[in-house]
Amino acid sequence: MSSEKLYEHLSYLNDAITGLEDIIIQKEGHIEELARQLANAEMEAHAIRKESEDFANRISRDAQKHIEKEVHSRVTATLAAERLAMKEELEKAHRQVAEAKASKGKKSADPQIDLFGQVWGAPQQPSKVANDQNALILAGKLDSTIDKVQRLLKEAGA
Repeated sequence: MSSEKLYEHLSYLNDAITGLEDIIIQKEGHIEELARQLANAEMEAHAIRKESEDFANRISRDAQKHIEKEVHSRVTATLAAERLAMKEELEKAHRQVAEAKASKGKKSADPQIDLFGQVWGAPQQPSKVANDQNALILAGKLDSTIDKVQRLLKEAGA
């Protein structure tokens, strides 16, 4: 090979190497730009994730407040209804007691006690028995009211 051809070939290789270096520099610049864009995208994703979590927490707090208000209104309504039912039951018991006292005053004599019947304890007056029965009824209603309130509170907590 002649020296001119060799020089030409080396010159061609030098130009090719210079071109490749330029391409590598461009690619490195492009890679740096992509790395910067990736870092920006990651920061935006983190900010969006944080914003989403804040939004979800805000929604959760609002829902919890709504649930608490709903439970409170239901418990209040249930208690009011039970209170009204107990009041009506108490008024009914008072009327029965008043009727029993009124009819007791009209009788000419106390009823005879069955001396030969089974006696389980000291005989009680009829009004006392009625009062005891009414007290048991009211206690049962109070128990059911307490059960309902506890059930509502459990549902609200779940």
